[in-house]
Amino acid sequence: MQGSTWVIVLIVFCRQHSTNAVRKLEERFSWRTIHYDFDSPEEVDAKKDGGYYIYGNSIITSLARYGDKLFLATPRLKPGVPSTLNYIHVDDSDARTPILKPYPSLEANEYYNITAKVKTMVSIINVKVDNCNRLWALDTGVVDELTSRKVEKPPAIFVYRMSDDTLQRKYSFKDEEYSQTSKIRTIVVDDTVGNCEKAYAYIADSTGGLIVYSWESNQSFRVEHNYFHFDPLWGNLKTGRGTLRQVSDGLQGMALSLPRRNGYRELLFHPLISINEFSVPTQVLQNKSLAQQNITAFFHLGERGPGMQSSASYMDEESGVLLYTAIVKNSLACWSSFWGDEYQPKTQGIVDTFEGVNPTNQGTLDTFEEAAYPADVTVDINGTVWVLTNKLLDFMFEKNGNNIGCHIYSGTVRHIIRGTPCSED
Repeated sequence: MQGSTWVIVLIVFCRQHSTNAVRKLEERFSWRTIHYDFDSPEEVDAKKDGGYYIYGNSIITSLARYGDKLFLATPRLKPGVPSTLNYIHVDDSDARTPILKPYPSLEANEYYNITAKVKTMVSIINVKVDNCNRLWALDTGVVDELTSRKVEKPPAIFVYRMSDDTLQRKYSFKDEEYSQTSKIRTIVVDDTVGNCEKAYAYIADSTGGLIVYSWESNQSFRVEHNYFHFDPLWGNLKTGRGTLRQVSDGLQGMALSLPRRNGYRELLFHPLISINEFSVPTQVLQNKSLAQQNITAFFHLGERGPGMQSSASYMDEESGVLLYTAIVKNSLACWSSFWGDEYQPKTQGIVDTFEGVNPTNQGTLDTFEEAAYPADVTVDINGTVWVLTNKLLDFMFEKNGNNIGCHIYSGTVRHIIRGTPCSED
C-alpha cells in the first residue's frame, strides 16, 4: 500500500511538470553560425581573405517584421561582420537556418569602403518598423566594440522606405548629444497612420541619456535623468558557463503605451541593470524645455521583482499587454496595462521560458546550452509576437563565445498570455 502511494505521487508530479513545460512560443529560425548572401564563392573568399568576414563573429541583436521580410540587426561588435542590416523571408518554411540577405544591398553595408563611408551603415544595433511603412535602423557608429572599440562616425538613424527599399533619410546625432563612451542601444518610433510627418523617435544611450528626434523638424536633443542609470544591486550576471561579471548598462528597454485621451502616449522605460519600471508622457518628451527641466514629469511605476532585469519591451496595441524579456529568468514576461493593476511582482507573468532552462538555475555550469539571453521582442501588425535570443553574455565575455547560437520564436499574443496575470481568461 505504501509503495502504491509513492507511485501515485510520482505520476502526478511528472504530469504536472509536463503540463507546465508546454511551449507557447514556436521556434522558427536558429543559427549556430551566421552566413550571408554573397554574389559568388569568390566574393566570400575575398571577404574572408580581407578580414571582412570572420565565421562566428556575428550576432543578431534586434528584429522587426514587415510583410514577408524579417529584418535583423547584426552590429559590428567584433571584426569580420560583412553586413550589419539584413533580412530573411518569414514564409521560407524550408529554411530553418536561412542565409542573411544584406539590406538594401551589400554595398550599403560596406562601411570600410572609403569612398562610400559617409553614406553607408557602420553598425546597426536596433531596428523598428513604423506605421508609415518605414524601417528605422539605429547605427552606433562604433566598430569592434568588444575588442578595440573604434568610433568611425557619429551615431545615426537610417530610415528606409520599404515600398521601394530606398533610403528616405539619414540623420546623424550632434556632438553634444553623445560622448565617445556612449552606448547607443535601442530606438522607439512614435507615429500614427496618416500623420507620418509628425513622427518622433526616442533613442536610448545606456550610459544615462535619452535622445529625442523629430521627423518634422529633422532635429534632436538629449535628455538626462537619474532614472536612466543602472542599479548596482542588480549588476552581477552570469554567462552560460557560470562566469560572473558585473554589468553597468543603464537605459535600454523602452515601449510606448496605448494613446491617452489627449492623443499622446507614455514612454515606459527601464535600465538594463534594474528591476524598476518608469514612465514619462511623450507630450513632455516632445517639448525640449519640459523634457530637460521638468524632472518631476518622470514617474516610478514600480518594480518587477528579484532577478527580473530586462533588455527589451514592447506593448501590444490590441491587448494593452506589455511584453518584456527577463534575461536572468531566461524568459519572456508580461504585465497588463488594461486592468489598472499596480506595477509590482504579483502582477507580472512569465509567458514562456526558453530552451527548457530552470529559471532558478540560470547561469550555472550545467545550463550552458540553455542560458539563452532573450534580447529583443516585438509584435507585428498581425498580432504575432517575435522574440530573439542570442546568448549575448557568452558572446561578450567567454573566450570561446563565438558560434553561440541565435534563435527566433513566434506566437500570438492572446495565446501566449493565457494562464498569466496578463490575461482576462
